[in-house]
Amino acid sequence: MADNFFSNNDSNFYWFFGCVEDRGDPMRIGRVRLRILGYHTDDKEQLPTDDLPWAMPIMPANSASTSGIGWSPTGPVEGTWVWGFFMDGAEGQQPAFVGTINAVPASNGSGGGGDGSGNSPTSGGSDGSGSGSSNKVDPAALEKLKNCNCSSFAKNIMASGNKSNINAIIKACKAAGYSNNGIAAFLAIAGVESAFTPTAEDTRWSVKTMLENFRKVRKRGEAFARDLRAAGPIAMANFIYGDTSKQLGNDNCNIITTSPLDGYKFRGHSFVQITGKDAFAKIGKIIGEDLVSNPQKVNSSVEFSAKCCLAFYQYKGVKTSSLVGDNAIEILIKQTGLDINKNHQHKRELYKCFMENFTKNGNFI
Repeated sequence: MADNFFSNNDSNFYWFFGCVEDRGDPMRIGRVRLRILGYHTDDKEQLPTDDLPWAMPIMPANSASTSGIGWSPTGPVEGTWVWGFFMDGAEGQQPAFVGTINAVPASNGSGGGGDGSGNSPTSGGSDGSGSGSSNKVDPAALEKLKNCNCSSFAKNIMASGNKSNINAIIKACKAAGYSNNGIAAFLAIAGVESAFTPTAEDTRWSVKTMLENFRKVRKRGEAFARDLRAAGPIAMANFIYGDTSKQLGNDNCNIITTSPLDGYKFRGHSFVQITGKDAFAKIGKIIGEDLVSNPQKVNSSVEFSAKCCLAFYQYKGVKTSSLVGDNAIEILIKQTGLDINKNHQHKRELYKCFMENFTKNGNFI
């Protein structure tokens, strides 16, 4: 992702490309639901169209913007690509779009977006060439894996991964002295946590997921979980990552609030979903960057994101010399995320798949 693909870091101005998925505005003022490239996941089971925010159109100067007065264009339809910005800056909950685009834009990284038909836009490589993967399974890559003994889940993740991003991770890991086992473990974590894309965590958890995985919510009960989900992703992250146990270094939060606090600001970021204010502070100190003031910078480019993740494991006390043999994946799993929806087992499966497909020169098929 280009350094300012979403933002001008000094002005807190966040712009985007998005694809229209719903124009049935109940208020009838021209709003549309947008799936924003590089910000929203393209998995409609994880983030249904109905959960996308309504985006307000910025009308041209020859419109009175008053009901019954002035010029009215045909407007965007489902599948139209638009350009816009977030009126609430980094919070990303109040999108507005300015105009339409006669093309499908390419992103340097993240896998959000869609064309209204359920298809994902093409994601560009880290060099901005637009040659990366679309996060769809590549039949040719899958064919190469047909004799691999790993699970179908792992094969599909490998065959849908952004090849440019994977290669950038391998390069960074090699430079840091990681063994093949260590590289495969890092890639397995990145594949499951972020689909090999440096991105901020989508905190639109279901009520079921919150009750099963977060003790803080479970103690309050199902009714509270429903209220929390209804309040939206900022409130959910604030509460769940509000640091009552002082493990993350975030502000404490025991109420439902939509004002962005540390829980939301320092939710999971990057390939391995680095979480918590303390982690951002420690990583920033290691690499010489202020990540506390600008946590989004962790996702600013593939190379920088990989550097931050390696610093994260350094901060966690992971020694490259310990990442030998199959114990490598267990070491990184221990330092990365909760076991939500059995994702730890998925990481083990993907690790095995990468290890089976290492070539002699240290690359993957």
